[in-house]
Formats: sequence, structure tokens, C-alpha cells
Amino acid sequence: MIPPRATSTPLGLGCAGRCRSGTEGKSVLLTGAAGFVGTHVSMALRKREDSVVGLDNFNSYYDPSLKMARKAVLASHGVFVVEGDINDGRLLAKLFDVVPFTHVMHLTSQAGVRYAIENPRSYIHSNIAGLVALFEACKSADRSRR
Repeated sequence: MIPPRATSTPLGLGCAGRCRSGTEGKSVLLTGAAGFVGTHVSMALRKREDSVVGLDNFNSYYDPSLKMARKAVLASHGVFVVEGDINDGRLLAKLFDVVPFTHVMHLTSQAGVRYAIENPRSYIHSNIAGLVALFEACKSADRSRR
């Protein structure tokens, strides 16, 4: 199945036309899409013909070139990955404005126990505040568009 032609959006997403939910599939925001688990989950969702928009910050905890390579693979399968921080409320609001998501899969997290001991605020920012920001974006989204 070839998806409809993409449209441009203020976010630079070329997915607004393809990521609208229909009766046949879900429209999913997947955080942590360029990570190992996120990549495989994104591919599984696309295999069942769901629309997927990924969000990943491409931080340097893991090799960013590996994540960029995964982003390219995902793009070739119709998964659009946006580079951004889960704590960016304006970005999240814009994503929810552009795409009427039916589901959100939150796979983002700051990994590494040793690093957490050395820099606990980084974990609080990413893992706790990021989750709250995502909850707030979900809560504020226009549910009538789904």
C-alpha cells in the first residue's frame, strides 16, 4: 500500500497527510523512536499499517550516528522521526496540532545507572519531567479530531 502524498507543515514534517488516522490503522506518536527498542516498535507498527511519528533527541549517551542511521531506515519505511526534546512543550503541542494521534507510546528514557548517580538532575529532567510534559501535551490535545 502506497501512502498518500505528504504535505508540508510548519514543523517541517512531511507527514501530515500520511499520519492522519483512518479506519484501518492507528496514528501513533512514539517517543524514543531512534533507540533500539523504539526502532523495532516503529517498524512493527508500520508493518501492521499504522502511521508513526517518532520523537527522539539524538543525545550522545549512545552514538548519535547509530541513531541517525536508524532514522534513515525508519524514513525508508514511512516513519517520520522528529529531532527534539520531550520537555519542549511547544514542540509537543505542535506535533499534536499537526497530527491527530490516536495513541502515544512513550519509550524515551535517559539510560545508564552510573551516569544517573553522577548526574541525577539529567534523569529527573528526562525521565520524570519529560513524562509530565508528554502527559500535559496529551491532556491538552484536541481529542475531537481523532
